[in-house]
Amino acid sequence: MMYTDHKGRGDMAVMQEQKDIFKRISFASVRNIVGFGVVVWGISYLSAMPDIKKPALVLAAIIVLIMITTMNALMIFTYYTIKSIPTTMQEKDAGMSFQDIYGFTLAGITLRLVEAGVYIYYIVYLYRLFFV
Repeated sequence: MMYTDHKGRGDMAVMQEQKDIFKRISFASVRNIVGFGVVVWGISYLSAMPDIKKPALVLAAIIVLIMITTMNALMIFTYYTIKSIPTTMQEKDAGMSFQDIYGFTLAGITLRLVEAGVYIYYIVYLYRLFFV
């Protein structure tokens, strides 16, 4: 018996949608890590110049605020994903397992948590660059 979701799509369509979501999360995470890494590298380069140290500090503060906002959005997304698990599992068809429904989503969340760890590393690096 083939499973269909609330939109009338079969197993393969649901799995493909989950893969597409994981790809988008992966690309966004890699783009954010590389982008913030380039910005942090630029700030560290600017901070080596004594006459540009104050503007570099202001730029670093702005980047840290953006990173914290991004991590906050990650925490909210993770909270609502975990909160929806019991409801989704009760409403699922007998043909879908937890792995089928949340496999790629949990892999995406794991990747985003790694991204948050890299952000924390960047923040600590900037702090040590200016205040230690």
